[in-house]
Amino acid sequence: MHNLIKAFLSNRYFCVNVKNHMSNTHAIYNGIPQGSPLSTTLFIIALNELSSLIYANPNIDHVIYADDVLIFSDLKDLAQVKSIFIKILTDISEWSKSSGTKISLNKSTSFHICRKRKCKFPNLSFSNTQIPHTDSLRILGIIFDKKLTYKDHCKYLRISLFSRLNIIKFLTSKHCHIHSSTLVNITKALLLSKIDFGLAIYGKCPKSHLSQIHAPYHTAARRSIRAFPTSPIKAVLTEAGLPQIDHRTLCNTTMLIPKLLQCKSQLLFNIVKATKRPTNKPTTIMKALNYLNEANIIAKPELIKETTYPSWLSFNSSIINDLSNHKKENTNANQYLQLFNATISPYKNEWKLIYTDGSKSDTHTTFAVTNDQGVTITIGSLPKYCSVLTAEAAALHEAVHFVALSGEKHIICTDSKSTISAILNQRNSTILIANIREMLYKYNNLIKVMWIPGHASIKGNEIADDRAKKAGNEPIHMFNFFTAKDIRSQVQSFLNSTLAREWSNYNHPYKNHNPTGTKPIYPTEGLSHEIKSFIRLRIGHTSRTHSHLLKGSEKLWCIPCNSNVTATHILDECINLRQNRSTIFGNMKPSNLLKTPSLDNIRAINKFLKLCNIRDI
Repeated sequence: MHNLIKAFLSNRYFCVNVKNHMSNTHAIYNGIPQGSPLSTTLFIIALNELSSLIYANPNIDHVIYADDVLIFSDLKDLAQVKSIFIKILTDISEWSKSSGTKISLNKSTSFHICRKRKCKFPNLSFSNTQIPHTDSLRILGIIFDKKLTYKDHCKYLRISLFSRLNIIKFLTSKHCHIHSSTLVNITKALLLSKIDFGLAIYGKCPKSHLSQIHAPYHTAARRSIRAFPTSPIKAVLTEAGLPQIDHRTLCNTTMLIPKLLQCKSQLLFNIVKATKRPTNKPTTIMKALNYLNEANIIAKPELIKETTYPSWLSFNSSIINDLSNHKKENTNANQYLQLFNATISPYKNEWKLIYTDGSKSDTHTTFAVTNDQGVTITIGSLPKYCSVLTAEAAALHEAVHFVALSGEKHIICTDSKSTISAILNQRNSTILIANIREMLYKYNNLIKVMWIPGHASIKGNEIADDRAKKAGNEPIHMFNFFTAKDIRSQVQSFLNSTLAREWSNYNHPYKNHNPTGTKPIYPTEGLSHEIKSFIRLRIGHTSRTHSHLLKGSEKLWCIPCNSNVTATHILDECINLRQNRSTIFGNMKPSNLLKTPSLDNIRAINKFLKLCNIRDI
């Protein structure tokens, strides 16, 4: 291996070709070939010594992203911090000289997070060069200030959003006839994606800072559906299918929950385990974990451990999948039973059979493990938001543990093809499935997993199925088994219920046309100016009814009707328009058409407006 890597990196040369003129060749003494699969591994090995130098110091941690290194500490004693960092910087300086690695001092800086008014961070130097100190630091696109108010980041974001807003303004000019759904998608790509990045972190900043990004975002939302400038933003965002910033913050924060419950790094797992009760300044992790109770999530954080089996290992030898070659539509229950008996016949003398099954209803999710005599080995309960696939995998997980403890050869029969497919799919990194793989690798001489069809008169499977269903009515132990998909599904249900509850409390005439608060789908055949008129009437703000707010004049008054001019008045009430209303709609109430944005309704509304000579909607 050493000779292979040495040959890979030695005797390398490069030259430059400019307009068919080739330069002289030069030797490469440092670096690795760009784009090579081996280069990444060699780079990690090279920087591993740097990690070891930093880890040797207590109360210090670090994060490496490519060639950027962030070294940090939560110690409050600045004198102790200075002492430790001086030692670290000295060690890094010596390491850089011996390894040939060049440290970029012009990109190096020190940063101190502290809410005290008079707190001076000690000066640090590297190779007799002082490291500059800063009051704000940009890390992976997010600007952190010393008090973690994210004021600077919101200012930067506001400038960036206004720059992108110019594209939306150009595309919504009177000479452009782009469909509103296309404009909304462009708004999502240009502005919402920018807001989304790091929103779970900076979204907890004071509302006065976060409000700086409202103006460009709300303007883009109004322009994307061509709503009137005075339209209420909640109605505009609902009509466009765009989220409010505070709801998006909640969404992005709660979507961190699956990652916090199944941690991929020891550092994150330690932080999650050490997270205490809420304080006046909760961290993003603390906020996310606080939503567990509100979302009715019952789970404990787990650390995804490294597997001991090689990544290229195939588990096909541990799977008996013969019956899967016979499709259910072509094979009846008696045939399956005969095929099952024929398959297990060679194993009968040395191997025992056990059966697993999972069950899910509206109130519970359970699983059971039984033997072919009907004896229950294990039964368990899972949170009701767990899927039946999780229940099947949990049953198989408990079955392999039972076999490992017994020390006897067993064939575990399951009717879940999805679980077997997940085991064979090395990309599936779910903790539950990875643990099953680990046990199959460790006890491959004792365990085999066999797929059998459900409800095919196989006695053991019928017993396990019945036992799993009845377990929901028994006081049994609840296991801490779940998948990220289960948690995401429950989080989404929580978000949907929160949004529905907020919408039920919303009081605006627009709610009459959109009682559920869902995004309407406009026909692609509709003309942009016709859809614009329809949308403005749905929201209730038009140039005819609300232009006085922009001009600073009085409301438009309908003299014959002796009432204010509103969208409902124009469509349903104005006596001057009664004849035209009857001609177009008959006995139908015109405003009822606003509930359904179909092509016929859009054209009917616009035909009425044209007949009434109302063009300034």
